[in-house]
Amino acid sequence: MRPFKRAFVSVKRNRGKSILLLLLVAGFGILMSSAIIINQSVNQSRDNLWRQLPPLVVIDRDQEAAIESITSGIFDWESDISLTSNILDPITSLPYVLMYDIFNGTTIYSRELASIVGISH
Repeated sequence: MRPFKRAFVSVKRNRGKSILLLLLVAGFGILMSSAIIINQSVNQSRDNLWRQLPPLVVIDRDQEAAIESITSGIFDWESDISLTSNILDPITSLPYVLMYDIFNGTTIYSRELASIVGISH
């Protein structure tokens, strides 16, 4: 019982230091618990958002390979596969495809034209 009595007497003699130490420990405890709560709420919000968002898939040709084959002169325009209804219909009829958007863009390549970027007068 001697150590407990010594601690009690020390707290009784140094009330200011003891109260300050108690407040510091309580403050750090509150800061740590609030950081843990904020971390858990952010993770839970992120998980809920991922569960609610539908998956997104983009189907496109390999632009780097196309540019490389054009510059090397082996690109065959007739055998270029475009996204037609024969390719898109099986994809869009899958049961987990809820909605889809089709963007049909055109790219023009020329060996005679030069690229000009950022002309200012």
